Amino acid sequence: MKPGSKIYTLVLVLVSGLIPAIICQFFSSKPQARHIHISSFRYGKDPSIIRCNRGDTLHITFSSEDTGHSFFLQEFDIDAKVTPARDEVEVFRPSDPTIEPYLARELVFVARHKGIQNYIVSKSNYRCHVWCGPMHAFEQGKLIILPNTLLAFGAGSIIGIIMIWLVRVISGSYVHESSTEKRRDLFPESSLSRKLITSRWPQVILTILALVMVYLVIITTVFGTKVSGRNLGVMLMWAVWLFLLVTVLTPWGGRLWCTICPLPLIGDRLQRGSFVSPETGKTGSYNNIFRGLSLKWPKILSNNWSRLIIFTILATFSTTLVASPRTSGLTLTGLIVFPTLLALVFELRAFCRFLCPISVFVTPFSELSPVALRSRSKEVCQQCKPRFCTNGNANGWACPYGLNTGELSQNSDCGLCLECVRSC
Repeated sequence: MKPGSKIYTLVLVLVSGLIPAIICQFFSSKPQARHIHISSFRYGKDPSIIRCNRGDTLHITFSSEDTGHSFFLQEFDIDAKVTPARDEVEVFRPSDPTIEPYLARELVFVARHKGIQNYIVSKSNYRCHVWCGPMHAFEQGKLIILPNTLLAFGAGSIIGIIMIWLVRVISGSYVHESSTEKRRDLFPESSLSRKLITSRWPQVILTILALVMVYLVIITTVFGTKVSGRNLGVMLMWAVWLFLLVTVLTPWGGRLWCTICPLPLIGDRLQRGSFVSPETGKTGSYNNIFRGLSLKWPKILSNNWSRLIIFTILATFSTTLVASPRTSGLTLTGLIVFPTLLALVFELRAFCRFLCPISVFVTPFSELSPVALRSRSKEVCQQCKPRFCTNGNANGWACPYGLNTGELSQNSDCGLCLECVRSC
């Protein structure tokens, strides 16, 4: 491995994390008995965090301040039902519903995971499985078993990354990606990958599938169970989709989600008149025929403030969106209807360019992605007078984001719609 190579860097980061993770194993205290009382209420538990050492014996008692609750600790196969009418709790084994529950004044178990997990996994969540109101999903707490191996590993890895970056900056070997032309063409001429990209069918099919998933989320959130932890739509939206967006799509694909985002799909269909066949003609300065009024977006709103305000509002009420499936479904419905109406009034994708709250998150982080759309030759683009990538032609629609590919130098504005790849 050569110093400075990606494998070399990865090994250094892993070693930086492993060293503190191993060292912390030798600083674990001796097991002891701990007596803890957990009070349940709408919508939380006190204490909300329990810290103990590996091997401690926990003696837990319970009480309720209002209605029925439960103490569900999945990793330890415990589900204790708590009621305000009695001091005892009814203890179930979630792994085997056929086992008869038993009554106990005190719940006793050893804070120790099975097998190798005992040395790696440090945190478990305990939560309530008895519906007690719209914010029921937030009634939970954390059991942290020390030493916290994953926390030590994460902290060590971050320190390792910072040290590697500092060494490269000081030595002058760090070069920002935007200042270098060392890029790999993912779609060379006459390759299968290029044919798949220039064909609209794969993109259209994936976008329609995403729209079907959105429809499923809306139906299950609006008409399904009001318990968010058991609602399929809430799980798909806030657990599956959001996880993939944050951990996979944006870090590795930049604005790849925008390529198959279903929010503007219906509006595009009404505005363009087709999913796959660009219609040539004149609509303003564009070489395609667009339906609707095709008005220019107001200059006073041609900035990031509008979408930032929408994002702030959604973030402020995010707990309500997660806790109330119906609210999530109605909000998602609005995010489908609103872009559709805007497509009939304003030109191109006004919603995506100026109002989309998802782009507030995706845009800054997409700058760190290894995937980007750039022109192969700046000279060729500068000499191009028709500017088909911006204005469209018989092969591709005008850029929905109003961009010129030859002038692209960052990922923040390009939604990877791939029309420029087809029209150029």
